[in-house]
Amino acid sequence: MNHLRRSSLATSRATMSALLALGLVALTACSDDPSTNSGTGDGGATPPVSSADGIDEALLAKCPQASGLVQTTEWMTCLAGKRLAGTETFNGQACELRIGANGAFEYLRSGTVALKLPDRSSWRNASGTYTNSALGGPRFFLAGISPDVALVDGQASISDINISLSALQGMEDTVEVKYFDAARRRQNYNCTVQAL
Repeated sequence: MNHLRRSSLATSRATMSALLALGLVALTACSDDPSTNSGTGDGGATPPVSSADGIDEALLAKCPQASGLVQTTEWMTCLAGKRLAGTETFNGQACELRIGANGAFEYLRSGTVALKLPDRSSWRNASGTYTNSALGGPRFFLAGISPDVALVDGQASISDINISLSALQGMEDTVEVKYFDAARRRQNYNCTVQAL
């Protein structure tokens, strides 16, 4: 199982690096147009995120700024108690990521909790990445966490959570949740988030 975790960590780092490179290229290619992306979703499938628990530009501006890809597992503290909601990319089902205290997460599908990640006290180890930059243009935010959590027979277990939020026109805000299902097969949920 350790080789699965190491492979998962390497894949997560490669994914985040690729997303960062794409975002930085887009930042340099785009004008200073302050408009945000339109997001997706049918409006009725996902309840609106209130200003009290949503993630918006003002909140991201208060989080630590980092123009490069930083290796850290501490980024969740600035988003604790917040959530991102939207629709799953391939089936249009309502989806939501809730960010709890001390690294706890919940992923919901159509309002029902599909996956939970317990808080950091139960993690054996973790790696994470973080970028939050508005230098020279619209904000670009990437954050990922790959916790090493003991697998329990017959239960699904989250292996990676990746968040990509951008104010660049034409780029979608997304949440990706990678997990091992009850049979220990690798699976993914992809959620296109409502515009910030």
